[in-house]
Amino acid sequence: KKRCVKLINMHPQLSESLRPSCKEFIDALKKCHDDNPKAKLFGVCNEINAKLDKCLKDEREQQRRTNNQKAKERKERRAKLREQLYAEEENPSSSK
Repeated sequence: KKRCVKLINMHPQLSESLRPSCKEFIDALKKCHDDNPKAKLFGVCNEINAKLDKCLKDEREQQRRTNNQKAKERKERRAKLREQLYAEEENPSSSK
């Protein structure tokens, strides 16, 4: 028989310096885990955890949009440079 194993999504490194926009949720989750060392296993901190998950997801989406925009700008710059190079190769006397 095949066993079905469900992978648990873990948080990325929860450092306030790396994730300043989610600092309040990180602090709240750490406090909840410290205040409820055994009860956390039974879902006491799940609400805070869900809020942190949403914050981290929003942060990843924002970073993805930023990276996509930067990549688009780089691609456009390269296309312009390529056009200039081809134009210079076709007409070398006009570039002097």
